[in-house]
Amino acid sequence: MPTDEKQEHLSINQFLETQLALFREHFVITRQNNDEEAIHKMRLAIKRIRTIHKLKKHLHFQTILTEEFYLILKSVFAASGKLRDIQVHRGLLAKYADKLRFSFSGLAEFLVETEKSTIDSLNKEIGHMNFEQEAHLQVESVEKELQPENCDIEAEIIDYIKCKIRFVQKLLFGHHDEENVHEIRKQVKQLYYILQFVKGYCQRSCLADYDLAAIDDLGNNLGSWHDRVVLKDRILEFAGAKGDDFMVENVEYQILLYVLADEKQKILRKLTVNLYLEMIILRVLLGENAPKKSHKPIIF
Repeated sequence: MPTDEKQEHLSINQFLETQLALFREHFVITRQNNDEEAIHKMRLAIKRIRTIHKLKKHLHFQTILTEEFYLILKSVFAASGKLRDIQVHRGLLAKYADKLRFSFSGLAEFLVETEKSTIDSLNKEIGHMNFEQEAHLQVESVEKELQPENCDIEAEIIDYIKCKIRFVQKLLFGHHDEENVHEIRKQVKQLYYILQFVKGYCQRSCLADYDLAAIDDLGNNLGSWHDRVVLKDRILEFAGAKGDDFMVENVEYQILLYVLADEKQKILRKLTVNLYLEMIILRVLLGENAPKKSHKPIIF
């Protein structure tokens, strides 16, 4: 195996080891007290690990983590995501209560009770897990050189990034479809984590000088859009349980839904244009021709 390719193989596993250490650290805190910041950082580590796992399906390398461990991570991520959403919603609702001068006390109480039951479910899911005692589930031997001869992992990663970019641009044609925006959000986050890895671990990369700030900001804005979508669903769940007349008799919730819809539209309008432009920038950096202006899918 050529030295450069071997080093890239090691770099991938070094990256995974770093993220695994972060996951373990914040998992312990999450299991102890369900700390909001610990849950957030634990989930970030899982997202980075899962991004490399997706790369594994397309590239010629084997990672140090077992398939069994990836399945465990998937269950932890799903269970903790429900609690993370509620914690975000409680923070958002407090801001809207202050901004709109309504207490939204009924919804606030509903979120508190939902949070309690979600914490119980999360604790049942992860309470028995001990990643120090079950280290054998996590690490595989990487002593063998598993890549085929003449394999260039970095080139394969760049090709994978190009495919991601083209897929995001294709999705942007349907940016008025909420399901498409959810998929865009997922793809942009994955793209960000792959680019973050490439900048830190692939020294020969043509993206070494690429500034991640723009795509990080786009991902955060997509996250803000998602938070409002899910909060809207939570409000409708709460109101639906109260009966048909609840929204009529409690007009403040109609106002809140209107504000959420307006903010979602504003976020998406600005974000879609900026995301399309950022994909063009990346394609140029990667040596691809930018699409013609007539192909631009931005229509309001």
